[in-house]
Amino acid sequence: TNTTTNTRNPAYSYRDIVEIRDWNSFNYANLMHHYGPHLFTATTLTNEPPTVPQTASSEPGVTSALEAVVFPQLRRTLRHITYPADDHVRIQAGAGDLAEVINNFKPDRAAIEVTTTTPDTGIDTDAPSVHKNRCPGDIKCSWKFHSTFRNHSDRHRRTEYRQVLSQLNFYMRQHGVRYGYIITDQELVCVRRPGRQGLLEVSRGFGWDAYDLHHVWNENDGELNLLLALVYLHLLVADERRYQ
Repeated sequence: TNTTTNTRNPAYSYRDIVEIRDWNSFNYANLMHHYGPHLFTATTLTNEPPTVPQTASSEPGVTSALEAVVFPQLRRTLRHITYPADDHVRIQAGAGDLAEVINNFKPDRAAIEVTTTTPDTGIDTDAPSVHKNRCPGDIKCSWKFHSTFRNHSDRHRRTEYRQVLSQLNFYMRQHGVRYGYIITDQELVCVRRPGRQGLLEVSRGFGWDAYDLHHVWNENDGELNLLLALVYLHLLVADERRYQ
């Protein structure tokens, strides 16, 4: 039987999250304002329709679904995009051990600067990475975390929502960065750490039902979808002035 109890660790707790605010500035208008001309250079979108995953019973199952659809598309887009010239670096997305692992705490996902020593994939390697994880990502099952849990009538679900945020917040603090995300078999939630301890800004949930590869750039209806939101987040962490 599925339960909604998430990982507990002495290093982080739901009690660490004192205040949650809406990240209202994380929107399509701001994406287009800052990065619109650069996005349209990425012309490698697949013509295959996306496959919406079934509700997964385990986090490896969620990871498998994401690796089949979302993460390859994100990597292709980040490889082909034209980054702003000033104060931006090229970014690669991959598994958590693509970046530095601190005290054996390993986020599920990482975003790192592309350099001459950057590994080609996110697969485990013998040599530990020295790259800062600019954007830790956590993969969860939707029955463990969902944006609707934030203000749920069930106190336990509200607690678990904050517990997952506390784990991500811990990873962001470990790596000294401002941005992170949680992705499940149903949605993506992006997170910003403004700087005050215990405060997080959280986006709305971007569902798989809004994940439209065919119209993601030129025919978008003025709203972020799951892929655009992930690309936007990785562009923010490519900015040397913003990510930490």
